[in-house]
Amino acid sequence: MDEKASGQFEPGRIPVYAVAMEVHVGGEILQKQFGVLAGETANLRFLDGDARKGYEIRVITPEETHDFDGRTYGNIKLMVVRNGERREILAEPSLMLPMDGETVFVALQGDEGSGVSIEMTAKQLFVEK
Repeated sequence: MDEKASGQFEPGRIPVYAVAMEVHVGGEILQKQFGVLAGETANLRFLDGDARKGYEIRVITPEETHDFDGRTYGNIKLMVVRNGERREILAEPSLMLPMDGETVFVALQGDEGSGVSIEMTAKQLFVEK
């Protein structure tokens, strides 16, 4: 398997990720589409009417990507948190995703049979400075 850095930090070009995600947690479906600069963190909040209960999802995008057999991959880190009487981290997966828009699905088993499933796509784009 040929592995090398993808050379994404070319002068005059800024790498950006277009991300679409669907998270199933606690009987709810949390969906969002967003763009985020490479190496930056997107903080998403799904809260109830009084903003005291709900979920937060933190998405940390890779600063670098890597090429494996002609495809570009990046490591995206997530944190899924339930807000309520106290904050509870439900999942903290680190996903190696293809950066071409292909969908990846992961199911994580939690305590006492609870779980979180995540369906995510990421596409690497470049914008001019």
